[in-house]
Amino acid sequence: ISPVRPEISARSAWGAGRSPAATAEQPGVAENEPFGSGYAGLCLNGVALAPALLAGYPGSMRVIAHRGWSEREAENTHAAFAAACTTACTGLEMDLRLAADGTVVVCHDASLARWGGGRTPIRRLSLTELRARWPLPTLAEVLERYADRELWLELKPHGGAAWTRRLVRGVCTLALPHRDRVRILCFSPLVLAWVRRGWPQLALVRNCVRPGATATWWRQQAAAGITTVDAWQGGWNPASVGLAQAHGLATAAWTVDRVAELDRLRRLGVGTVITDRPAWVVERLAHV
Repeated sequence: ISPVRPEISARSAWGAGRSPAATAEQPGVAENEPFGSGYAGLCLNGVALAPALLAGYPGSMRVIAHRGWSEREAENTHAAFAAACTTACTGLEMDLRLAADGTVVVCHDASLARWGGGRTPIRRLSLTELRARWPLPTLAEVLERYADRELWLELKPHGGAAWTRRLVRGVCTLALPHRDRVRILCFSPLVLAWVRRGWPQLALVRNCVRPGATATWWRQQAAAGITTVDAWQGGWNPASVGLAQAHGLATAAWTVDRVAELDRLRRLGVGTVITDRPAWVVERLAHV
């Protein structure tokens, strides 16, 4: 999870700035640039959400593996996802992009430069070309292989409005049959609005650095169909957690890898943590 600022439209609205802990831009962007038993029976546009999507708020904290078990294996790979599934984590978080041939692939960056695969944007390479450079999973594979886990699918818009709409359509078409265990994440309210318009059955997660400090902001999220606000770990405080609870929205924090932050968020009542260290977090929570 990290904020990205692609050129979607002149009106694109984004989260409230960057935190000191989230300053690194993705390669290539310059060119375009939790819930608990009390929620049992909750429906989203007439579709009952599965218990996996409802467990943990305001009860026990839920653990989502950030790009898989990325402390142990290369992020956003089948190795990282399979490793995470050996732990008791609730689910997997991953980043999604569209390859040139229309395949939805799992990758955080706009190119494979970080892994020695060159700076050509992912959107300009086919799946075959990409896999000759790095073993990218596809969303279809993820949905099939990790059927026992909740999946947090973050959309990475890149390449303009038309390309982003293709990404939304590709992801949501694949995700819809799995809607009881899938969430769609994005930093862009506009992109989430597109998802809601076309696929209202899918649960929406608003990514941001710091959640809003006013009741008006939280009412806007609820009105936009947001079910969870997922913010940088340092962005949560007693007031923002209280506002989330008052407006019926679940809370999540990224990326939580240290004892002090995990314990602070647990005391605040944040429902979900996204972490590179799922085994450690699960073990820590089991003994507090």
